[in-house]
Amino acid sequence: PFFLFVLLFGAVAGLKLEVLAYLAAGLLGTFLAARKLGCGRPASVFAAVVFMFCSWFAVRVVVGHTTFFPFALLPLVFFFYLNSTTAADLPKKIRCVVAAAITLSIMFLSGGIYPFYAAVLLLVLYSLLDFVSMKKIGPVAAVAAILLFALLLSSVKLLPVVDFTSGVAAEK
Repeated sequence: PFFLFVLLFGAVAGLKLEVLAYLAAGLLGTFLAARKLGCGRPASVFAAVVFMFCSWFAVRVVVGHTTFFPFALLPLVFFFYLNSTTAADLPKKIRCVVAAAITLSIMFLSGGIYPFYAAVLLLVLYSLLDFVSMKKIGPVAAVAAILLFALLLSSVKLLPVVDFTSGVAAEK
């Protein structure tokens, strides 16, 4: 989806716009996730600035590792997960699960498998910790629904990847 900038504005300008879009999404997602976790406005702004302007992301941008850009969407996925576990009514829970799955699918479809794996690992571990601390299956069920829906949405790329990698012999 972010590749549309490259298609519309050319390689150089499009890539710069893509970086700005990921930067904005990462800042917004981190701010919202920090607010959801109980941080005040100044602390949430600080968390967003530290997350998106850290050297890790800047180095990836400078050297052109576009497959790592989707890491900026990780806080949005986490924010939607948090909302799906704390929402009072079922329609809002479903909307948050769908939003998390769509964001997770965008991460996978953007070419980065590592950001996708990192997001899945975060969601699974956090939901298991929630399950242990709250003694409720809700967080685990939310992650299962997010992952199922994300796999369905990203199957257009996932199935060819699985097909291709299943025919490759393991290195020795």
